[in-house]
Amino acid sequence: MKRGTGADFLVVFVCCAVLGLVIAGAARPAKVAQPPLTSEQLASIKAQLRDAIIDEKNASSEIGVNASYTAKAKRDLEAAVEELNGAKKTLTGHNTTFTKAQAQVEHALGQARLAADRVTALSPSQAKPLVDGAVSATERALAEVNQLNLSTITAFFVLGRYTLSVNCNSGCQGIYVSEVTITSYNQSTGAFRGTGTQGPNEFTFDGTLLKGHVSWNLINTSGNPGYTAKGSGAVSGNGSWSGDGTDYDQNRPAGTFEFTFVH
Repeated sequence: MKRGTGADFLVVFVCCAVLGLVIAGAARPAKVAQPPLTSEQLASIKAQLRDAIIDEKNASSEIGVNASYTAKAKRDLEAAVEELNGAKKTLTGHNTTFTKAQAQVEHALGQARLAADRVTALSPSQAKPLVDGAVSATERALAEVNQLNLSTITAFFVLGRYTLSVNCNSGCQGIYVSEVTITSYNQSTGAFRGTGTQGPNEFTFDGTLLKGHVSWNLINTSGNPGYTAKGSGAVSGNGSWSGDGTDYDQNRPAGTFEFTFVH
């Protein structure tokens, strides 16, 4: 058997490396759409931040009284950390316009953790400024969260692939399932654009998603280029869309349908 040369081994190595990257890319899970932040969730975040401030202020007043009170200060700070962590989990990932509020809550959580970790090891003169700093950080976080107004914030939207299901009511017959890929989205205006396929048909897909309401237009570009459809509806708590629509096909009367749009 002929032995492989160095060049042969290099080719095999490169091929294996490329194959590994392809497999890794194929195995990467798709990004999952996060639902919009609800008014109930926002109220919960504010309540958690207020509770954290109370716990931190209690800790500040307990420092230096005696060893028992210092231990209680640590427990209060740990309770504040729990509240802040809950606020962070609820807030994170819902809307890119929340970036500043997320950063403030993250900073407050870090300050509270630091105070909780060190309060019993420091002298009262060293511990109290640390705890008071945590209070100030959480107060700033609450002030930032109080600026959030859900009525003026665009619902969160994730680029990617979706399934559009159309259930005909009149004019058309049956249920039609299309694959849609949203390729662009403007958070300020709510405008989105993408493409899709349904069997042999290819189409453009665009519309507006703003403040929990969506409207869209579909125009075939191949397969049946005379076909168009449009729909409007609401965005649910899990990020899916649903509503009603109409379509036009040159081969039959105009139709009406109900639709769902799921990530």
